[in-house]
This record gives sequence, C-alpha cells and structure tokens, in this order.
Amino acid sequence: KVVDEALRRLPHEELVARDQRLARAFDLSHKKVYLPKEQQSDPLRQSHQVRTLMREVKQENDERLAFRK
Repeated sequence: KVVDEALRRLPHEELVARDQRLARAFDLSHKKVYLPKEQQSDPLRQSHQVRTLMREVKQENDERLAFRK
C-alpha cells in the first residue's frame, strides 16, 4: 500500500519513464541481452525518488495512526 501510494505521487513523466525502463529491462532479460554501460541508468538514482516518497507516506500513515490513539 505504501509503494502504491508513493508511485501514485510520482510525476506522470517519471512514472512513464519508470514503466518504460522496467518493460525494457524485462524484454532484454528475456532475450539475455545486456545494455552497453553508457545506456544503463543508475538504479540508485532512479529509486531514490520512490524511496523518499515511500518514507513520506509511511510517516504520514504513522502520524495518522498516532492521532487516532
């Protein structure tokens, strides 16, 4: 649920780019083909934004739960 909300909060362009990267990765993996280094994206940079959003969502959920108590 946290991941879903974090992905929902991503800007549309980022979400589309993420989906395209995943589709390309699955396709190339299936074909057992590797991208040249210069075409590979940095997975840490790509996931940083999602992880940041996930932390925000989790914090909001925790605050909401604490408020209800």
